[in-house]
Amino acid sequence: MPYNPKAIDEHQRSYQYKVIWFGTACSIVNFANAFIGSDSFVFAWALGGAVGGLIAGLWAHRVDDYFQAMVTIGYRWALASLAVYLFAAFMLDILDVSYSAGFALSNPEGEPTRDTFSLFFTDARTLASFTALAFHAGYAFAWVSDAIEARRA
Repeated sequence: MPYNPKAIDEHQRSYQYKVIWFGTACSIVNFANAFIGSDSFVFAWALGGAVGGLIAGLWAHRVDDYFQAMVTIGYRWALASLAVYLFAAFMLDILDVSYSAGFALSNPEGEPTRDTFSLFFTDARTLASFTALAFHAGYAFAWVSDAIEARRA
């Protein structure tokens, strides 16, 4: 293996792993806050920690191949969850067209009301929380499945 002067040492490598796991815990708290709806300082820090885990994954190429493989699986899960979310939003909009058109024809002066689920579902913060949680869940899944495989061997 050739010498790489920009390679990180063991302390920096373990720090990257800690940041991802801290981001996982923060991501769970942040997603729970999507249902709680609190504006407290603790949940703001949880959002920052979840974002920190995502940002730490961006520098996966600096750590090692194992970390990079787990982060790649996490990002695949995040992208898959985004695709599912956007498809569900598409279906919600398709199914909501007839309701809006019928409401507009029967009451041209009023605006169609949206139900609480639609408002929650189409919120950008909900999407961000869901995507961050999916990334960390994919990373954790990769780690757990690798640990189970290692014990079998």
